[in-house]
Amino acid sequence: MRRFWILLILLWLAAACKETEEVPLPTVTQVAIGGNVRIGSTVRDVLSEGVPSHDWTLSARQGNTVVIQLSNVNGNARFQLQLISPSGEILTQLDTQENDFAASIPFILPVEGDYRLRVSRIEAYTEGMYAISVADSSQILRPTLTGTPETPTLTFTPTSPTATQTPTVAFSPTGDTTSPTPTIFLPQELPTSLPTRIPPPGGRLETGETRTGEITQAGEIHRFTFFGAAEETISLAMNPDPSAPGTLNPYLELQAPNGTIVAENDNWLPAIPDAIINLFRLPATGVYTLYVKSRDGTGTGRYLLSLSNSFTMRDVQRGEAVTDLPNEQRLETYGQRDVWTVNVEAGDLISIAVEIIDRASDFNVMVELVSPEGESWFDDDSGADFDAFLNSIEAPVSGTYTVHIAANNNASIGAYRLWWQSLKKTPTPITPTSESSASPAVPTATPIAAEIVGTVGELRSTTYPVQINAGQTVSIVVLGVEGFDSVLRVIDPIGNILVEVDDVGDSVDPRANFVAVTSGLYTIEISGFEGASGTFTLNYVIQ
Repeated sequence: MRRFWILLILLWLAAACKETEEVPLPTVTQVAIGGNVRIGSTVRDVLSEGVPSHDWTLSARQGNTVVIQLSNVNGNARFQLQLISPSGEILTQLDTQENDFAASIPFILPVEGDYRLRVSRIEAYTEGMYAISVADSSQILRPTLTGTPETPTLTFTPTSPTATQTPTVAFSPTGDTTSPTPTIFLPQELPTSLPTRIPPPGGRLETGETRTGEITQAGEIHRFTFFGAAEETISLAMNPDPSAPGTLNPYLELQAPNGTIVAENDNWLPAIPDAIINLFRLPATGVYTLYVKSRDGTGTGRYLLSLSNSFTMRDVQRGEAVTDLPNEQRLETYGQRDVWTVNVEAGDLISIAVEIIDRASDFNVMVELVSPEGESWFDDDSGADFDAFLNSIEAPVSGTYTVHIAANNNASIGAYRLWWQSLKKTPTPITPTSESSASPAVPTATPIAAEIVGTVGELRSTTYPVQINAGQTVSIVVLGVEGFDSVLRVIDPIGNILVEVDDVGDSVDPRANFVAVTSGLYTIEISGFEGASGTFTLNYVIQ
């Protein structure tokens, strides 16, 4: 009997062990079933070490255009979402690794059936809550932006899809310098040209940043993201890299956080191939996606991509400008702003002239002077033709001032010549006190001299602003190069022609001497006899 009971216990233990072996333990690699997600709904759940992935089922018809958004709700996990077809093929994916908070994509579903949305953690040993939102294109709320648009000059009519028209924003800084509010014409549906496979990310853009990229093959699309706040005004530019010419025809599409394409641009102006979205007011807060490509799908080449919150797109540092001598540079890309620095003392009178070197071009230059404390002075066309000119700005503080040079409306590029001068105000006479019988000291001014090499275009003139105080003596000599016959004129601060000289004796080189009657900014103007062009050297002394 005792042996019987021992045998019975052994048989029972063997059966129990066998039953235990047949039940597998769950592993961390298993995918949990999240349930069903309907178009037009949002679902949330938590992923952790024990449950690293979820599969959600999305039932849809062929041709449904859906916008899928994946968001971090809380926790330290970053998530990835894969869209898997009914046949098991991974169609596309998105993640929150790049933006830390949310990402979204539009997608045209190729067949009818049950799709899977697989959500997983990007990094092990993290946990957190995520949210998935799925919307049909017909359910997307399109913001209505109000405002009176400028007259659009850009007409863009591809065969498919329907184009979004981007108006030209006129920049008129004289008077009120606030940015106008453009009207943005939104498409009535998501463009059918959106890729059925999401392009690889190009990275996250920061305001004030310029990225360099390259389209290396036909049909290639680059994707960038940035975070924007509702009502924030931004500008975007895609310019062919001037240092590496190619066949690229830039094209930009801007997608809002809800998947709507809210702005696009091909040619900024009819004659300008660069793509620029200028002074655009964001409709909502969230992560925006920027699609970068060639308009015809065949062009290739390097590009510059810029994001800014102002009228200009990118700053190019030019260093310190030399006083009383020409500083020549060139705006190479549309939307570029050159930045120069000048050092002055409080009370100095600053004059700045910016001349267009190619007088036959359509280059329209602007200049802005900014003090160390942020106070600014602006000019567009106060000089000859489209030249810019700031006259006798009194420096409020000592320090380094910034000179900005850009093109009006970002609509031209070209070479320019920057002149600047800083002069002391007339010294205050010293009045003797009753305790002193000494005569007042008479300040002796240090002579100001300059030698400038310049050119004059055909039927054109070149001007130089010079600050002269009442009682100062001025001597001017203009020497023509290679026989250039020049004409000299001096114009006083109120616009009267004070001196006009052509030849002196047998010499074709004009010269003049005079004593200034009033203080102010005088203009030295040099032109060619009978409209001739040529090169000259200007010499003047003020004492």
